[in-house]
Amino acid sequence: MNTHHNAMRRERGATLIISMILLMVVTLLAVTSLRTTIQEERASASAYDRNLAFQSAEAGLRVGEAQAAKWVEGALPTPLPELTDPPAAIPCTAVSADGLYGGPIDPGCNLTETILRNGCAPTTAADNFDDDDPANSNSLRACYIVEYLTAKALCNPKEPITEESIYECKRFRVTARSHDAAGRALITLQSIYAVGPASE
Repeated sequence: MNTHHNAMRRERGATLIISMILLMVVTLLAVTSLRTTIQEERASASAYDRNLAFQSAEAGLRVGEAQAAKWVEGALPTPLPELTDPPAAIPCTAVSADGLYGGPIDPGCNLTETILRNGCAPTTAADNFDDDDPANSNSLRACYIVEYLTAKALCNPKEPITEESIYECKRFRVTARSHDAAGRALITLQSIYAVGPASE
């Protein structure tokens, strides 16, 4: 009877150990699953943030291109630098509240660090792509600059260059940067934009 009682006690001890091991395995699986879910959520939030920043910078690029076209047409209200050829290089210290520069910015400048922080034009809520949420309006704003490059450019760069090629377009470099907020994605986009002669 003593042996039977000892055997039952050993079986209960083995059952307890097996139960504890299974509980540890289930706990480890739950913790691993939770950690994976949190990492996926962070990656998804980061991708969403980058996508918003890209859309914001792209909206800024389009606004800058529209400003370049208005500049050529003479449709901007403020007095602007004359579009002469060849344009003079703009020093790094130059500041333009409207983001329009009458020449290319010195290539030694770090655009993101100097010009885009000190001399660019911010887009407005009306310029942004579909901003119905006022809480989002600042995160969707962009900053842009327009640099005048030349008055003698092909209007369609895909056309083959021949002796009869007409160089009558003004060419601009437009740089746009998404809103600079702490901990948010920062995207900078650039385009070369040609504007045909103003219609008379």
